[in-house]
Formats: sequence, structure tokens, C-alpha cells
Amino acid sequence: MGSKARLYQGQTYRQLQAHNKTLRQEITSIQRQQLKNDGYKNIGWHQVISLHEKLLELSVGDLTLESLFIDADRIGNKYQTREEINGLHEQLAQINNEIAAEMDRYFPDNDEKIEVIHFR
Repeated sequence: MGSKARLYQGQTYRQLQAHNKTLRQEITSIQRQQLKNDGYKNIGWHQVISLHEKLLELSVGDLTLESLFIDADRIGNKYQTREEINGLHEQLAQINNEIAAEMDRYFPDNDEKIEVIHFR
């Protein structure tokens, strides 16, 4: 009976090292230098895990709301069929059109009602 591979958040040691390398490249050189000064290393199971947690902490601060929505959409699409995705997009388009119609009703585009005053 072989030994069971240790996992951290579903990743093996090598996968976690590779992910750390990718995350490390996305932070600034100043942050990389600070990690080095603080003793974070990408070698040894416990050090790899602590580096991973620190890199996630640093990268979370750099995320924008837009990138979070894009990531959430990408993750959600992995668990939906093409028909479900298309149905959702159709519902979204319909709701968007209803909102646009209401906006046009409350804020009509009437060029003749606009009064232009020239100051000279």
C-alpha cells in the first residue's frame, strides 16, 4: 500500500510550487524583495504553504471589482451547460431591454425641448 499524496487546497506539493511561482511573478519587485527579506521560500512543504497564503494575501489586495466579477463568471460557467448559459444571457438581455425602455420613458430624448443659451 503506497503513501497517500499530501494535498493543500486540492493541490500537490509540485502544483502548489508552480502556482506560487505564477503568483510571485504577478506581484511587484518590491513585494518580492520583502517576501525574501521576511524569509518566505518556495521549498519545503510548510514554507510553500505559508508562501502561498502570503502571495494570496498580496494578490487579493490588487484585485479590482471587475476582475472579481470576471473570475466569478468564469468559475460559474464551468458548472453550467451551454443551454443554461444561453438561457441566462437571454434573460439578462430581456431585463436590460426592459430597463432601457423604462429609462427612455422617464428620460425621453426630445431635442426640441432643449434650450440653448449662448453667452457672449
